[in-house]
Parts: sequence; C-alpha cells; structure tokens
Amino acid sequence: MKKRGLIAALIIACVLVAGGSLYVFLSLWYEGVFPAFIWIGDIYCTGKSIDEVNEELVNKYPYDGIRVIDISGEELFISADDIDMHYSFKPSLGVIMECRGGFKWWQTLYRKKNLESEIAPNISFDEDLLAYKLQNWDVLTSNDELYAKLVKGDNGYEIESNYDNFPIMQNIVFNVLDAIYRYQTEIDLSKVYEIQTGTVTEYSQNNYEDISSLIAVEHEDIVREFDKINELQSKDISFGIFSEKIIVTPNDICSFFLTSGDLEEALSEKNTKKGDGQGLFIVGGEEKELSEEDSFYDNNGLIEDENGNIIISESRIYAYAEELADKYTTGWCMERYRKGVSDIILIGNGKKGDGSLVDRNAVFKSVKNAFLVSGSLDTEERAVDASEEGTGDIFVKGIREFNAKEMLGKTYIEVDMNKQHLYYYVDGILNMDMPVVTGNVNRGRATPTGIFDVYNKRYHTYLRGADYVSYVNYWLGVNKGVGIHDANWRSKFGEEIYKTDGSHGCINCPEEKVSLLWEVVEVGTPVVLYY
Repeated sequence: MKKRGLIAALIIACVLVAGGSLYVFLSLWYEGVFPAFIWIGDIYCTGKSIDEVNEELVNKYPYDGIRVIDISGEELFISADDIDMHYSFKPSLGVIMECRGGFKWWQTLYRKKNLESEIAPNISFDEDLLAYKLQNWDVLTSNDELYAKLVKGDNGYEIESNYDNFPIMQNIVFNVLDAIYRYQTEIDLSKVYEIQTGTVTEYSQNNYEDISSLIAVEHEDIVREFDKINELQSKDISFGIFSEKIIVTPNDICSFFLTSGDLEEALSEKNTKKGDGQGLFIVGGEEKELSEEDSFYDNNGLIEDENGNIIISESRIYAYAEELADKYTTGWCMERYRKGVSDIILIGNGKKGDGSLVDRNAVFKSVKNAFLVSGSLDTEERAVDASEEGTGDIFVKGIREFNAKEMLGKTYIEVDMNKQHLYYYVDGILNMDMPVVTGNVNRGRATPTGIFDVYNKRYHTYLRGADYVSYVNYWLGVNKGVGIHDANWRSKFGEEIYKTDGSHGCINCPEEKVSLLWEVVEVGTPVVLYY
C-alpha cells in the first residue's frame, strides 16, 4: 500500500511539475505578445506585439479628419494634417495585454476571444490649430458684422439679416473638439447631439443664438420701411375660378411698385383715359398723375413721394389683369377636361377674335380698389367667384357653358383659333394636329365659336360665296357654310395670318394634313371652335 501511495504521489508531483513548467513556459512565451485565440475584429493578434497590432488597426481604421457643416449647408473639411493629429490604439491594447498577457494568458481559455468592443483610439492634436481653422472660416466670421437689409424674393419683400443664426464660436470650437476626440468624421452644427458617457446622457451645446429681436432696435429705419411695404403686399385679394382660388400674391403686388430706374418711364406715361391705368398711380391711397414738379426719393430701392408713400403703378396692375385673362381661357378649360379635373368648358362669342373668358377690366378695378382709401371695397366684395354651376362677375359677358363630357366625348376635333392650330383626339389621345388659317377677324369674318358636329363630307367640290368661287379637294362641313378644308392657294399656315389675310370663316388647312383627317373623321364627329 505504501508503495502504491508513493507511486501516486510521484505521478502527481510529475504532473504538477510538468503543468507548472508548461504554464511558466507559455507565460514566458507570451510575454510582450498577445496570447492564443485573441482577435480584434478580423485581426488575429496571437503572437503579435502591441506595436504590430496597433499598426494594423491604424491602417484599417484611418482618420483623415472631420467634415464640419454650417447651418446654411456650407461645409469645411479639417484634415488630420491641418491640426497635427496623431492617434494610436496602444493605450487600449496595453490594457488588454495587462489583463490577458504574460502569466494571465490562461484567462483567454474561458473569457471572450474577440475584443473589438474594448478598443478605442487615443487621439491627440493641436487644439489651437483647430480653433484657428474654425475662427477663420468665412461662413462663421461673416457674422462678425451684423447686418439687415430689405430684399425682394419669391414672397415679396422681406428683411434679410444674419441675426437669426448668430454663431457662438466658443461652443462651436468646444463641440468640434469633442467630436474629434470621439473619433467622429462629421458634425452638423445645426444639430444638438446626444452624448453617452458611461451611464450618463449629456447633450452638445447650442452652436447658434437667435438675436433677431435686436433688429428692431439697431435697424429701426429698415423695420419701419418693411412695415410700410408689408401693409401693402399683405392685402388679401383673391378670385375664384371654378374650384381654383387665384390669389394676388405678395410677389404680384410688389411688381406694381415703382422701383429704382422706373421713375423716368413712369413720368412719361400719359393718361389715355381708356381704363388701362396708363399715366395713373396710387399714392397714399389716392389715385393721381405724376408730375416732374413733384418730389421723389429712392428709399431702399423703392420710389416714394415726399411723404414717404410707396407709388403703385395702375398700368402694371392692368398688365397683371391681362396676364390673368391670357391664362384662363377656353384652352385652359379644355386642358382641365382632358386631365379629368372638370367636364365644364366655357366659350366666348369671339366675334372680334378675342376669346378671353376673364374680364380684365373687372380684375383691374378689383385689384386697384384694394389700394384706394376712398371708395375702396372690402375683401368679400373684391373676391368674385365662378363655380362649376355658373360664372361670376370675373368673366366677360356672353360666355356660354358646355358639358364637354356629354357634347365632345373622347373623340373630337379641336380648333384653337388663338393659336391657329387644329387637333384631332381619338379616345382622349392626340391623333394628329396641323396649323390652320381661320376667318379674317379684321373684316368681320371671324370663324364662329362653339361646339358643332361634322354634318357632311365632300370630295372635289366648289365653295361659292358672294364674291368668290374656290375649288377644294377635301371638305368637312361644320356649321352652315363653315367647314374644314384644304387651301392650295396658301403657302403658309398658322401664326397671325388670319388677322389680315384670313378666310371667309372656314378653317383652311394644308392639303397633305387635311387629306388624312378627311379619311378618318366620320360625319357626326364633334368639333369645338374657340379663340
């Protein structure tokens, strides 16, 4: 028994000596290098020194610098070289080595093997160089001199200033410093960032301050002028056309004001007494003519009288009314019909070749009255309306209303005599089109307007009138003696030929085009004619 116990003791002693020797051997083997099974990301660290692993990490995670974004969207890139930056993973690697290296190598056998989450770069750079770069960025330093001025934009006049986002340079430098130390590659100065430090949640400091309230104190003259302008440009003027609300915007209203360079032309305007506003102006709520004997001043680019009143040109108001009339036409109605917006179309009589739907004079007077003190109308009286069921005062007299869905359908001929063009739609899709020449409006031979049907088709026929006989190859009768036909005696079509050399009322077309139309159009096809 004693012999067996001795043998067992010797075996245990040998094992302990061998194990201890192996432990000491491996401890000495891994001295100064990482032990077995250690990974940092996809970098295998076993047998490598701190310097070797650091070099691999620096190459894998390069830090080129930081992109700083101003609240305006402007960007500044500060490179690592600009601020003499150096960064290393050695401190984090040293902590790992201290916990796992040398005689502690055995801990890797049961602790986690990939230690990527336990490393972070140690960054050092010249903070003074960073502050210098930021303090000399023109986007930030441009606010060193505060300013406010009147400018005209898409929404009329407004005060432009740099008071609303005044940079707090101390905070900006601090936040950018902090971002670099946290190894960030971008910082947006318009944002406040949540910063997690251990279990503590903090937030970055505001980089800008709103000091716009100081404008009223430091730029009292600018604010006073803006208030005067804004009282005019904020007038609530609108018109209803079907389901659309046409608003006279601040930008529209500002276009009525006389500005620098307009005075000489305005003084040369003569009152024509035709109701088109020529030679008349609204000054201080009163309608008057301008005289060279009057005193005028340029105030922030606007022409004002000696009492500081902004001068409104009535001829410009009339020009606005004309633009409105040119836009809202039967062609506009047809476009709405094709898009499925409305089945209702309006057509004027067009006896004089004028297909306007909107009464420009009514619009002119309505807008003008909004700026007159005496006899001016309130908003409700100015806002005239035209609904789907009928027309309002904004439209010219004698307009007829049609239901295009019932009378035209999807296959029809459309002649826009204002554009001198014919279109043929099949199942709602444009099939063919051509330039035309319609009735001579200057001789009282305007082509009739309205919705008609092709009532007959003739091939090789004569057209007879009181003072003419004309041979045509293709004829599509539309309304009484008015039809669509070729006109070989013409070398040109379209443009404004119809005003001086138009037809007796028919729609003249190029033969090569109308021959194709004649082949496919059937008797009974609807035809809409309008100016």
